[in-house]
Amino acid sequence: MQKKLRLRFKLLIGGTILVVLAAAVAIAANMLKTPKPRQIDGQVEVLQYSVQVQQRGKVLEIRVKEGDYVEVGDTLALYRTDDTPMPEDATLELLATTLHPYRTGNRNVDRAYGRWQQAKSAEEQAERIYNDVQQKFMNGKAPASLRDNVFTEYKTLQVQALSLKADYEKALHNLKTEKCNSKGPQIIAIVTKVEGEVSEIVVKRGEQLSANNTLMSIALLDNLWGSIAVTRNEKMQFKEGDTIQVYCKPFNMSVPMRVSGFKANFDFLDPNNYKRGNEGAQTWEMQLRPVYKVEGLRPGMQLSIGVRAEEEA
Repeated sequence: MQKKLRLRFKLLIGGTILVVLAAAVAIAANMLKTPKPRQIDGQVEVLQYSVQVQQRGKVLEIRVKEGDYVEVGDTLALYRTDDTPMPEDATLELLATTLHPYRTGNRNVDRAYGRWQQAKSAEEQAERIYNDVQQKFMNGKAPASLRDNVFTEYKTLQVQALSLKADYEKALHNLKTEKCNSKGPQIIAIVTKVEGEVSEIVVKRGEQLSANNTLMSIALLDNLWGSIAVTRNEKMQFKEGDTIQVYCKPFNMSVPMRVSGFKANFDFLDPNNYKRGNEGAQTWEMQLRPVYKVEGLRPGMQLSIGVRAEEEA
């Protein structure tokens, strides 16, 4: 009797072990068969403001370096202008004298005021449009991409208006101090009209520049986004308004970002993009906006997101 019980007990244990082994083999096979999520990379982009010189001259000194954070009114460089008058524009002169209610009789001042008022009017109109689109977005009647594009346009016009206002105030100050009536070259301070981080300095000390040459670029850190290239199958896994976790390699952490839109990187009218085997040429730039402000996020930082394998998509 005891021998039979021991035999049954051994058979039960053996059967249990076989079941456990079979289950483990099945789970392992399923894990090997299931494709792992794939990572695709992108980077942080930011709106850049270009600082340009208005007259021909020579760079005497650069007061900032790349990576410096500057505020409105900070001195960027010292510049010696040549004795070259600014080009006149009859239409702008007429418009300036029409718009300026307190005409000074000085062309530079009145023209600067007219340009500022034009930019201010465009900024106010862009703000009204943005507020209207924002309200429609909150009510679910406008896509996130439209709201973001209108916001970018509004911020660009806002920066332009601030820049032209600073030009007007500078011209008015020069008039009051009679600097604008002086002859010959002048040494002037080039000051920033926007707030941001100096991203690139393209000139060197002693370099001779022509009118409208770029001195440096300033990154407007309040207007940045993530950019990741995706294929057609990868694009189908996301839609506008989705909030996803984006891995930021420099921070070694995930940042929540919202999909704000897609921009095609190929020509829709080119038939070669639709030939069999050319599907890889059809890529889109997926734009992602941070859900909240992330301190230290800078242009060029690497971003990564996980996507399902194409067999699953």
